[in-house]
Order: sequence, then C-alpha cells, then structure tokens
Amino acid sequence: MNGKEKILICKICDFLIGFEVKFINQVIQKKQVSINIKEGIVEVGGYIIPYLNIFKLFRCNENKSKFILLLNSEKENFAISISKIFGIFQVEPGKGTDVADRLNKFFLKNYAKRVILFNEFPAVVIDTNKLIYSKVGKSRIEETGKGW
Repeated sequence: MNGKEKILICKICDFLIGFEVKFINQVIQKKQVSINIKEGIVEVGGYIIPYLNIFKLFRCNENKSKFILLLNSEKENFAISISKIFGIFQVEPGKGTDVADRLNKFFLKNYAKRVILFNEFPAVVIDTNKLIYSKVGKSRIEETGKGW
C-alpha cells in the first residue's frame, strides 16, 4: 500500500464533494433501491437504512441523483444520494486545507473535514461522522431504528 488516502470524488448539483473510501460500504445505482424520502429510509437487499437528503444540507433544490452511497461512521450506517461519480482520487494523509470561512456560502462547514483540489477545482471532503451525528442524521437513525 502506498500510504495514500483514497477519496471518492462525487457531484451534488454544482458542488464537488469527496468521501473517504474507508467509510463507503457500497455504491448502488439509484434505480436498484427503494427510497422513501418522506420517511427518510432506503431499502437495500431487505434491509432498511436511514437516508439523509444531502442535497438539502448543501442548500440544493435540484435532486438529480443517480447513485446511492451506503456509508458508515464509527457506530452507524446510512445512505445518501449523489448526482455523479468522477472516481477515486488518492491524496497524502491529511493533505488539504481547513475549511475557509469564505467557502461557507457553498456548503455547510459543519460537515466538512477539509478541502482538496480535484482537477484544479475545490472538492469538500465530507466528515462522515459529523454528517451522521448531525441533527438530521440522528433523527433519521432514531426514527428508523434499523440498519444492516
């Protein structure tokens, strides 16, 4: 192993975001799962999984999602949807900059771990634990009480 972190670079509306591969359980095409956005759940292979509408967290009205990411944190599993996948990008551990206040208007700082450059554009690496333990994340897990 080369010691680099692997980041899956994705797109939500006009935002580039990344997830550390170690927190991704599965990537599924949206048409292969049953999503109930109102109740905040996804059914995959007979399992009910809490679903977080990350489009709302990024203040994005357009939800043209094509993929579902099944993510894990330290204690819980959950699903989100994304529009596009660019691929896996390798970076040095800890590389990237802290989230600058001037970038706050583009995303919610509370869910960002750091910002890295992908093809000369900033991509926000999402802190999976902060996302799931957010107010929205906790409520979804408590409501469903289920996971895989």
